[in-house]
Amino acid sequence: MVLCCTGRLPAAVMQMKLKSLRKYVWPLLVLFASAMWGSSFVASKVCITNGMLEFETIFYRFSVGALLIGVLFHKQMRHLSKKVIVSGILLGVCNALACITEIYGLKLTDASKASFLIAINIVLFPLMYCAFYRLHLQIHTVIAAGLTLVGVGVLSLTNGFGSLSFGDVLLIITGVLYAVGSLMMVVLCQNESGIQVTFVQFVTIAVIMGVFTLFQGSGKPFPPSAIAALAFLIVFPTVICFYIKLESLKYLDPVLCTLLLSTESIFCAIFSFFILHEAFTLRAVIGAVFISSGIVIESLHPVEKGNSPHSEEDKSCRSFR
Repeated sequence: MVLCCTGRLPAAVMQMKLKSLRKYVWPLLVLFASAMWGSSFVASKVCITNGMLEFETIFYRFSVGALLIGVLFHKQMRHLSKKVIVSGILLGVCNALACITEIYGLKLTDASKASFLIAINIVLFPLMYCAFYRLHLQIHTVIAAGLTLVGVGVLSLTNGFGSLSFGDVLLIITGVLYAVGSLMMVVLCQNESGIQVTFVQFVTIAVIMGVFTLFQGSGKPFPPSAIAALAFLIVFPTVICFYIKLESLKYLDPVLCTLLLSTESIFCAIFSFFILHEAFTLRAVIGAVFISSGIVIESLHPVEKGNSPHSEEDKSCRSFR
């Protein structure tokens, strides 16, 4: 009774309840983020198939996204170090290239297929990481890379290597660029503010796409479906998922984050089926299974530290786009 009167017991119980709640809430939020990133392929597809041109789609997404992040986290944008600015610009250029190859590749192929091809970045990252830091390549990484390569072949090579479409090539390049971006993030952004780096990165992408849009022009007027898809693309896969990404690293094991986010392609396939009415072929399902298996195998085994100066939390950024 005395403990209850002093308030110590309720405070302790409340703290335990909060810890228990975080245990279940954050995995669900990361899974939600995975679903939203999976839906971003569908939303982008809706934009470009309803008259919105490629460069302006990316420009609107990241310019408004940068504005929203700047407003929400304005106190943290007052003092940007030189390293943050340089790192953000370099990442912005890399991801701008990835956005270009992604949206043009998406224009030429199904959204569900695109998501699985781009997902190879999760397996490519540890290969690049080990090469960069001269670490011993683990057997599970080799197996994961082999399964992913087989999956890409099943998805894309319908009639031998000559059947690899230009869209498939662009999407594979996108996966490579995202893996390069993840490596750059680990190398350049250690001990830097994730919010500040992402803000500079978004601004850089917006500026590059703004210049390209001036030359490409605009597809205006946009139908309501394109505007709705763009608004969704800005708010959910860009700003909200960005916040979930930053916060989840404080509470969740990076391996669990990676596993949850590896479901992105599966969510994309589901949304593509119901919204874009894309058909599931047996070949696509088999290819997706191989790629997903490779991703899960690699996700279960984080890159070993070796002589690298980076922590496991730093390396977990490979799971975020």
